[in-house]
Amino acid sequence: MRRSLAIAAAASIASAQPAAARDPLVLRPTEPWTMNYGEDSCQLVRIFGEGEDETGLMIEQFGPSERVRITLISRYAQLRVRPYPHYAIDQKTARSVSPPQIGVRFGKTGEAMGEAMEARVKSASMADGRFITVASAVRPTLQGPEKEKEQDEPYHLPALSIDALAGSDRVAFEGLVDGDLILATGPLAAATKAMNACSENLLSHWGLDIAAHRTLRSPVRMVDETAPWLNYPDQQNLDRIEGLVEYRVMVDSAGLATACHIQSGSGPDTDFGDAVCHGMMNTVVFEPAINAGGEPIASYYRGTVDFRFR
Repeated sequence: MRRSLAIAAAASIASAQPAAARDPLVLRPTEPWTMNYGEDSCQLVRIFGEGEDETGLMIEQFGPSERVRITLISRYAQLRVRPYPHYAIDQKTARSVSPPQIGVRFGKTGEAMGEAMEARVKSASMADGRFITVASAVRPTLQGPEKEKEQDEPYHLPALSIDALAGSDRVAFEGLVDGDLILATGPLAAATKAMNACSENLLSHWGLDIAAHRTLRSPVRMVDETAPWLNYPDQQNLDRIEGLVEYRVMVDSAGLATACHIQSGSGPDTDFGDAVCHGMMNTVVFEPAINAGGEPIASYYRGTVDFRFR
């Protein structure tokens, strides 16, 4: 398992020649789901296909959420457009290439796949000829476009939709060089329940009251979400390096940020994470979480920063 999912391995900048497009390839699982319980993340991992077709799928959450981060490791994971990788790119390339996207669809065998969710991605080639492609903020659903939350809708601790995923037994990836890739995951209800339980339990690792957070009147919020708070690290800007950072900020009952944690970061060093935490701790002003009784309580603020050249 760990051999197949060497996600931490250094990405190679060697380019691969695009292969001819093909009909959708369907790969079936060769190992059961594995749930990895961390202090700051939950990971569902499974291997599909064999030999050269071996493909790793990782579904991650960094706290209770309706969204996931999906990592695909496969020789079929190369994007149709040149990827924005985690290594230096020249200014001409940065100006001429639009940010890559892939479509992710969940569905059931014998039925039409659900609505395609366009996901921003980071992608790079690996030394063994495979590609690692990360799609962030994917909201698994079978219901079509996401509906905007009503302003007066009561808060609830977010979770993956059991109803949507219980009806899914495959996930499709569109926008790859070799054509669409379908992973026959099998029924996802049990895996979804395990992920929701793990994500909720992360709050206890952070020293928070899970029961109080299930019934919050409102979560931690930025006072002004439009106010600038983040600077691109100088050296990464000069070297044209991009990154993806998942972060968590602990906020006390007075609305003060008490700690910043980088839950997952990319790039050759820590400058991206340092930039995020510096802005969160020194610039952002928070409103504290409010419990069901109307009292402020200690809680957290979580987010993703996609460092990308436009």
